[in-house]
Amino acid sequence: MKKDRMRLDEIRNRFGNQDSFTAQQLYSFYSEQEADLNVGTFRWRVHHLKELGIIRNLKRGIYVFESNKNFEPIVSRTLTKLYNLIRRQYPYTDISIWDTVWLHNFMIHQPAYSLIVVEVEKEAINAVFEMLREKMRNVYIYSKKNNDIDYMISSNSIIIKPYLKESPVSKNKKIVVPKIEKILVDLYFEESLFITYHGQEIYNIFENIFSKYTINITTLYRYARYRTIKENLRWFLLNQVQIDKKYL
Repeated sequence: MKKDRMRLDEIRNRFGNQDSFTAQQLYSFYSEQEADLNVGTFRWRVHHLKELGIIRNLKRGIYVFESNKNFEPIVSRTLTKLYNLIRRQYPYTDISIWDTVWLHNFMIHQPAYSLIVVEVEKEAINAVFEMLREKMRNVYIYSKKNNDIDYMISSNSIIIKPYLKESPVSKNKKIVVPKIEKILVDLYFEESLFITYHGQEIYNIFENIFSKYTINITTLYRYARYRTIKENLRWFLLNQVQIDKKYL
């Protein structure tokens, strides 16, 4: 698509001083010079603006100019090997994996240990646990009723949890990892597991991530609603952390 048809400079001039703008406003902008602009062409144009990194969704039907970058953590060799080990044994099981070390750069006090969090379908949890326990140390199945939580978070451990179908995930070098929105929701919700990252540090983590990376609020709230904590999380964001409230 030709850039003059996209009218990139004009878009910035028209909406650059606004905190956000709606799909209807953007459609009206293009329709000023293209009275016959159809909805399909407009949707493709919006898609192309996103691909170019010009705009992004703030909420459904609301856009902002892209300024921050996407959260793309480094997937370590250890994570890659562990993911591939599980994938080979259980090729048809949904799996995601991440390491709490990804959060350490956003904290003031650095934890002595980190947790590798492996999520697999509920039906496969016990089998994956037994397989990993034969090959590795400090492997645990997480549940809120587990009496070993204090022990499992006091060392470098592998934590196995149920994979939730509504989890927002993406691929990083062929490894399925949670999106930052999921990490933030789980971090807030599962305090007993992530107690090391609570206290003052949870404020540091949220504030630093919101200031440096693109957060899709629709994705964040949709997953929080699935975990039944949307209103609690929204109150936390509005009242407890220092972030730009236009995102909320």
